[in-house]
Amino acid sequence: IWVSWDDKELHFMNGAGDADHVGTTLEKVDEEIVKKALIAYGDLEEGDAFAFTDVENLVIDEDSGITTINEAFTKRVSGTSSYDDNYTLKTATLNGITTIGENAFNSCVTLTTVTLSKNVEVRSSAFCYCSSLNDIDFSKINSIGEKAFAYCQSLTTVDLSNLSPNSLGKNAFDSCRNLKTVTL
Repeated sequence: IWVSWDDKELHFMNGAGDADHVGTTLEKVDEEIVKKALIAYGDLEEGDAFAFTDVENLVIDEDSGITTINEAFTKRVSGTSSYDDNYTLKTATLNGITTIGENAFNSCVTLTTVTLSKNVEVRSSAFCYCSSLNDIDFSKINSIGEKAFAYCQSLTTVDLSNLSPNSLGKNAFDSCRNLKTVTL
C-alpha cells in the first residue's frame, strides 16, 4: 500500500517505484508510518507537520489491495475517541472496499459523503452517529448491520431495493429523524 498527501486528502493506492510504503494492510498504520512514507514519497518535507486529524478526504483506490476498513484505522484518521466531536473527515472514497467494519466511522460527525464500490457489507454501527452524512449510494450495499446508520440525522432518502429481506439489520436507521423516503 502506498500513500500520498495533498494537504487535505490522504490517498492510499497500489504501490509502484522505489519509494517507502506503509505496508500491506491498514490495520497497524499510524501517523508516524504514514509521515515517513510521505517524506520518502516527496509529499512532505522533513520537519513538516502531519496529523491524521488534518485529513478531510480519505481515498482508497480500488487496486490498492485494501478490502476492509475498520474502526481502529478510521478512529486514528478521524479523531482520538468514538465520541470526540473534533473531527475533520468530510469525505471517504472507499473503492475496492468490500467490508466496512463495526463502528468504522461511528461518530464521524463531519462526514458528509461516502463513495463505495459495489457489493459492500456495512457492519453494525459502521456509520452510527454520522449526523452530517447525506450522500451515500445504498445501491452499492448488499448487507446492512444492526444500527449501521442509526442517528444519521442528515439522511433524507434511502433506496434499499437492492437488498434482500434478510440483509437488513435491526434498527439500521434508528432515530434518523429527517429520513422521509425509504424505497424497498
